[in-house]
Amino acid sequence: MKKKLKKVLLILGSILLFFLLIVVIASLLFFYRKPFIKGIIEKQIEKRTGIHVTIRTLDYELFPLSVEAEAIEFATKLDETEVDVFIEKLVFKGDIHRIRKKVRPYFETIEGEGVRIISNVKKAGNKIVIEDILRGFSTGMSYVRRIGLKNSSLEIIFSKQKLILQGVDLTLSPSEAQKSFAYTLVCRNAEGIGQPQTNRFQNVIQGSGTLSVREKPAIEGRFVFTSNRIVYGAKEEYFEEIDVNFDGEFNADKNELIFSSLEIELPSLVNLTGPLNLVFQDELTLLFRPRIQIDSLSRIFSLAKAQLPQQLDGLELDGSAFFEGEARITPTRPEQKANISGLVVLNPSHFKYLTTGYRLDSHVSGSFKIDGFPDNQNISGRLKVAQSSFTGKHLEAFGVSLDIPFVYNRKGSKIDITSLKASAATLILDIPNAKFKTDAPSFLGKDL
Repeated sequence: MKKKLKKVLLILGSILLFFLLIVVIASLLFFYRKPFIKGIIEKQIEKRTGIHVTIRTLDYELFPLSVEAEAIEFATKLDETEVDVFIEKLVFKGDIHRIRKKVRPYFETIEGEGVRIISNVKKAGNKIVIEDILRGFSTGMSYVRRIGLKNSSLEIIFSKQKLILQGVDLTLSPSEAQKSFAYTLVCRNAEGIGQPQTNRFQNVIQGSGTLSVREKPAIEGRFVFTSNRIVYGAKEEYFEEIDVNFDGEFNADKNELIFSSLEIELPSLVNLTGPLNLVFQDELTLLFRPRIQIDSLSRIFSLAKAQLPQQLDGLELDGSAFFEGEARITPTRPEQKANISGLVVLNPSHFKYLTTGYRLDSHVSGSFKIDGFPDNQNISGRLKVAQSSFTGKHLEAFGVSLDIPFVYNRKGSKIDITSLKASAATLILDIPNAKFKTDAPSFLGKDL
């Protein structure tokens, strides 16, 4: 009996030793044949997603859990958009026990460094469903407590434009409210290149805010754009700072992002406030109801000079104005890109024009209603001119006042002046062999 018991114990001991050896060998394989494990991971990713991924090196520890991968590369296609991704270093840190017990979040942090994403947008694909994006984001963030990117870059290439973000640092972490996340973003160099390539902008971006994925998803934040350089042809403008504040929520029924509060400010230049709706249906549509206060018409006018004929180089305008109305913008429709309607009020402003042989100096004000698409826009209103003087080769006028109601259609380039009131303190006409001077002349005309 003792011999049989001894034999059974020997067999059991041998089996236990065998399993112990298997565990030791498996552990050694796991810890020292990391290239083998790396290959398994690459194959599993491709099997599950259809995306071929290459990882140059893989290192890990189990207690505490830490996984570090270097030189990760893969390419994929989303609708008509090709995406290439390269990651210099990706580090996961967490708790192996939480993974074993399936307790989320599995990972404490995921840190990416030197992430480079190049997206080539061939043409517009399927419509964007924001609810699906938020659902995917919420699911992804349930696995990790904090996500961080350092020194990363994003390049989006369209058919005629290119957007480049370099030196990007991004963090995402839970905030105090349930299902809400705090984010911070730094971009040391943001650049947009248009068509032709001489049209471009460049700036530095810094922002932060919160993103909520509760029953009514919401986003709020404040962004500061500094060192803003805008190049348009041979012209160049520089703005030290642009401030953007926003607060919005998502309407799942209409697939619409509603910014109830949006403010864009260029200090001492322009302040823009008003609600903005982004409608993601078959095509993206922007509905904007802004109030725009322009504090410096002279600076705005200098920006617009690149669009004006060379003959108007001697024109100067200094004053303020505001616009209040509505804009409906559909970027995918070049022929009907923007429908703008509203009221423009020009506060009393100083207007000067100097060219060879002529000089005009006056004060102007007015209000104008605008409506329609840019190529077929209707503008109607009243322009008032006061305290004006004009000096020309044969004519001088001082103390001139004008009251001009008008209707203008941009497509027909036609101006209808329904009536005209004009007066002057002094009018001098100097022609060869004759000189005429009259005081307090006036003129009244209709249907000009």
